[in-house]
Amino acid sequence: MSKADAIRTGAGPKYLLSSLLRCAHCGSSYAIAGRDVYACSGHTNSGAALCRNDARLHRTVAEKELMAGIKRAMRAPEIIEEFCPRVRAALGKPKAKVPDNAPRIAELRAQIDHLADAIASGAPRTSTVLAARLAAAPKA
Repeated sequence: MSKADAIRTGAGPKYLLSSLLRCAHCGSSYAIAGRDVYACSGHTNSGAALCRNDARLHRTVAEKELMAGIKRAMRAPEIIEEFCPRVRAALGKPKAKVPDNAPRIAELRAQIDHLADAIASGAPRTSTVLAARLAAAPKA
């Protein structure tokens, strides 16, 4: 499947280097020819009349070497110097510090405990907060 066909059908390339490798002799794309081997598609499809390049490149070797090269290049100080600010910008600004809600949580827990104690003792009016709310509630 060509790159254009893959785009049209929504399918991406099946292999990492599909349609990226080019033959130095004829300019044709390298494509999988046989089992996990890249070869010049000009030579594979049209023979020596179009391209005499019969070199074969094992897919896993090519991909491993490409990734090793990318890793080496990404470790260069000038690349890191340019790359880090771009990554930070893409990730966005750091989030604001989360306020400490521990004091408010402790206060609310104390109120809950006080209400639970008042209900359990059968005297909810001993809670000033509950008594005020009950007094303000509409009578049925």
